[in-house]
Amino acid sequence: LSEALELGQPPSRQIWLRGSFDRAAILERLKAKGYQATEDAFPAFEVWGRDGRIDGGQALDMLRRDPAFLFGGNIGQSWPVALSGDLLFSSPDEEAVRAAAGGKEPFLSSLAPLMALVNSADRVGPEETGELAQLYLLTPDAAGLPVLSPWDAPPAVHLPAYTLFSLSQAFAQDSEWVLIGLSYPDASQASEAADALAIRYEQAALTRTGETFSDRVAAMGGEAGTPFITESEDGSSSVILPLRFSTLEGNAPMAFRFFVNLLLSRDLGWLTAGQ
Repeated sequence: LSEALELGQPPSRQIWLRGSFDRAAILERLKAKGYQATEDAFPAFEVWGRDGRIDGGQALDMLRRDPAFLFGGNIGQSWPVALSGDLLFSSPDEEAVRAAAGGKEPFLSSLAPLMALVNSADRVGPEETGELAQLYLLTPDAAGLPVLSPWDAPPAVHLPAYTLFSLSQAFAQDSEWVLIGLSYPDASQASEAADALAIRYEQAALTRTGETFSDRVAAMGGEAGTPFITESEDGSSSVILPLRFSTLEGNAPMAFRFFVNLLLSRDLGWLTAGQ
């Protein structure tokens, strides 16, 4: 498996996988689950569904629950599965299956800015990479970071609106790194964002406790580096804010979990775009 992507929310989730698959083994497994090739002909994929149907992915059958079956098995569903060479797609959503099988693939390498941010997820410095361990990749809305409205309290400095947000964990230099990434369509906006990000970080506070964000990071044995910019061939740019936690500190292994909890609890408001 070389690439994996999960999109959407139930009941319209999508799973995209790319790698060296054993097609015969996959089809054998699907047939054992009652799958058949669909009668519909699609230009991009060979599509298989339970009893040959594309519209049955959201049906629940708890007697068939199989947590080991990736495509809906943990909740008793049997999602249609589409295959094409080294690419595999599955979703309970009939419209999503038809769109993908018709050639509209939203895979990582088909979206240059998305892939550029993914490629920057292990960058602990402008010229240095670490070993990537975990990566969250979200739109600002999905991350709870929409553009500020006129009724929101204005931050001290403007942060240009970005298209994608990433939170990743990497290891390098005997340290754990937490990397916050923002994707921009051009270098000028990214440059403005890098300056703003440094200021906002120093002024940020935790909503629940009022504690200064930088003080909390320091208490965990961490420190923030200077935001830097990576540029891709398509012209888009990513801004990375690196935070380093020494693995010699007792709290270091908890650093990334701390940031994930902030993301899930919507306590990263200092990253909201706008003035």
